[in-house]
Amino acid sequence: MKRKEKKRMILIGSAVSFIILMAMITVAIVGGKNEAPEIKVPGLEEYGEEIVDFTAENVMVGDGETVFWNVGRPANGTDIILVTGVQVLISWSDDEQPPLLRPLYSNTPDVFTLSVEGVPAISRGSSSGGNNTTSTGGVIRISSTSEMGSTRVNLNIMDNPIILGTFGNQSNSTDGGWYWEPSGSSEPADTGLFINVSCTAGDIKSSRPALLMYNDPGDQINMAVTISFKTVPQEVLDHWLQQNSRSTS
Repeated sequence: MKRKEKKRMILIGSAVSFIILMAMITVAIVGGKNEAPEIKVPGLEEYGEEIVDFTAENVMVGDGETVFWNVGRPANGTDIILVTGVQVLISWSDDEQPPLLRPLYSNTPDVFTLSVEGVPAISRGSSSGGNNTTSTGGVIRISSTSEMGSTRVNLNIMDNPIILGTFGNQSNSTDGGWYWEPSGSSEPADTGLFINVSCTAGDIKSSRPALLMYNDPGDQINMAVTISFKTVPQEVLDHWLQQNSRSTS
């Protein structure tokens, strides 16, 4: 082949290669523009916390009795309520007095146990944490016991919040739609979160050996509750559950 023809073939080959390369680049650019952009689902951390307060006043908790306070979410709307923290303070006055004609008798203290129990979004088996916090069978629980006239608990569950459910027709709902039982209940409801208080009353006993003993019926308590929560769309919760369930499996 003559040198001139060989040079011409090289030029033609280079031109064809260049045309093919430009065609591939054009297809890649056009095809990329036609692809739908990936939709980023926001994380729970992008939603701010809100706070709601509840109270209960002068509720009798008898000796050996447990009283429950159920918490339910607003019934209206489709968004999900995630409880991220619960703070509870109870106080009582053990004011039982010995009979006037029994100077050797004194009232032993009443013991109250305050607990908060809830079902976290992701069950992580059984574990035990600090400050009397335990997680067993998919339920997280924190409790405090005292005979000093008051006690409190502080449950922080930002990393695994409680999905709050509704309760019945919410006839006891507050103006904001939350369900709260100011006078308590004899049993827990299926809302995902409840508070309970139990009492072991100390009897009135003699400081010397004696057969006679006076029973203490229990006490009235006052309760203040602060609940921290986030309101998120269902798809945000679903995405968070998918991501975090993988990390615990």
